[in-house]
Amino acid sequence: MIELLISISSPWIISTSMGVNDFIKETLDIHGDSIKKNLLILDGSKMHNYEEAYDEFSNIMSFPKYFGRNLNALDECLADLEWLGLDLYIIFIINSDEVLKYEVEGAFDGLMEIFVNAAKEFSMPVDLGETWDRGAIPFHVILQSRNNIQYHDVVS
Repeated sequence: MIELLISISSPWIISTSMGVNDFIKETLDIHGDSIKKNLLILDGSKMHNYEEAYDEFSNIMSFPKYFGRNLNALDECLADLEWLGLDLYIIFIINSDEVLKYEVEGAFDGLMEIFVNAAKEFSMPVDLGETWDRGAIPFHVILQSRNNIQYHDVVS
């Protein structure tokens, strides 16, 4: 699994029934703190609707004050994350089956598309001769759930 998480390649969204502590112990501990510092843990039970989801993303990922609390702004912030200064991003969402469950049908899939867009953006290096140039950066989302999550980019 670690090879997948340090890769810039798809699949960018991964499904697991493993709890976050077991994931850390079995996957990340063997690679030391250098990988664990890149783990961002969100709680789907705090993300039942868009407003709650924006709060959780903002709090856990330290979104800038200008975050617009809408899907376009979420897409832009997730595709940037420069302020976190990480060399790879592992977003672990516990209770992912609760994410946006009070929103319209398709809201969860829309969020997954935003994650995929961010992963694609990070997978491409930026080499424009500017101060914001960077190499390709791995970006993966792990959906933890007791249920089997269905999404076209998810690998169990």
